[in-house]
Amino acid sequence: MPAQKSRPRFQDRLLKLTVTYFIIESSVQIVNESIVNATITWHYFIRTIFFTLKKLALFFVSSSLIRSATMR
Repeated sequence: MPAQKSRPRFQDRLLKLTVTYFIIESSVQIVNESIVNATITWHYFIRTIFFTLKKLALFFVSSSLIRSATMR
């Protein structure tokens, strides 16, 4: 039984770390683009946000599938 209680805590920590990683990664992409071009375009900014949201959505779907598979 202790393993079942520690698993959600681990998954919550993993989720927080992953979300933090995606936020940092997209921020670094935006900063790199602004340094290279000396200005940031709205097109790149919106594209980066959608790319990050797509990765987050894929992560949430895969984590929910894993969570539902491990609960059975």
